[in-house]
Amino acid sequence: MRDRVYLDHNASSPLRPEAKEIMLKVFSEVGNASAVNGHGRAAAKYINDAREQLGLAMGVCAQDIIFTGSGTESDNTAIHSVVKAGTKRLLISGMDHPATFMTARSADVAHEKIPVSEQGVTDLDWLETRLAN
Repeated sequence: MRDRVYLDHNASSPLRPEAKEIMLKVFSEVGNASAVNGHGRAAAKYINDAREQLGLAMGVCAQDIIFTGSGTESDNTAIHSVVKAGTKRLLISGMDHPATFMTARSADVAHEKIPVSEQGVTDLDWLETRLAN
């Protein structure tokens, strides 16, 4: 029997054994990470440690890492953050999730869909023209 290869990482990826191990440990704990009691501080330590490890792995400051509960929440956070920072226009991949377009529309920011072919290839000529303007 041949090994199976999983290539659909669009919405889900196989869980790494080391991630599963720490998740099972954390799932057996109690505590609200926003609480100041001992259980809350212990829960917050897990989150802060994860943020530090991720920051080191990515070469970014840990305090700049935001954990979200879903892809839609991530889209919302990213778009509202750049709009708040003064972005006037967004170019969004035509392959992006509809939540991205809906969020851009609700943020009342100019946005355009970057065209892609039926094979999922970005129209680089279109993109180059838009980036030049």
